[in-house]
Amino acid sequence: MVYHVLIVEDDPMVLSINRRYLEKIPGFIVSGTCGSFDEAIRLTSKHTYDLLLVDVNIQGKSGLDLIRALRKRDYPAELIMITAAGEQEAIRIGLQCGIVDYILKPFKVEEVIHVVQRGLEKQRLSAENMRLREALSLYKVSEAI
Repeated sequence: MVYHVLIVEDDPMVLSINRRYLEKIPGFIVSGTCGSFDEAIRLTSKHTYDLLLVDVNIQGKSGLDLIRALRKRDYPAELIMITAAGEQEAIRIGLQCGIVDYILKPFKVEEVIHVVQRGLEKQRLSAENMRLREALSLYKVSEAI
C-alpha cells in the first residue's frame, strides 16, 4: 500500500529534512508540501492525503488552527503535530483535537519514522474496525430477517 503525505512546515530546511525522513519509509510518498494555513486548506480541499505532518508554527494561522479546521470538516487523514518540547499546552490541545501523535523538536530520523508508522497503523486498524462493524451490522440485519 502507498501512503500519501502532506507536510505543513514553513521552514524550508526543516521541510527538506522531514521529506528526506519520510521518503526513507517504504510505501510513503510525500505528495504535497506547504508552509501556511491557507495553502494547507487549499491542498486538502483538492486532494486526499493519508497523513499530514503539521508544524505548530506555520504562516497565517497556527498549526493547531489547521488541525481544528480539518477535524471540523471530518478530513480523513491522520494528523501528526510537530512542536518544541516547551509547548506542552499545544500538545494537550492537539491531542484534544484529534492528532494521533506528536513529534518534539529537535528530533531524530528514527523517531519520525516510528511515530509516522504508528499513526498509519492506527488508521489501518480504524478502517478495519469500520469494515468489521459494517459486516456485523449486515449480519445482524440478515439474522433479523
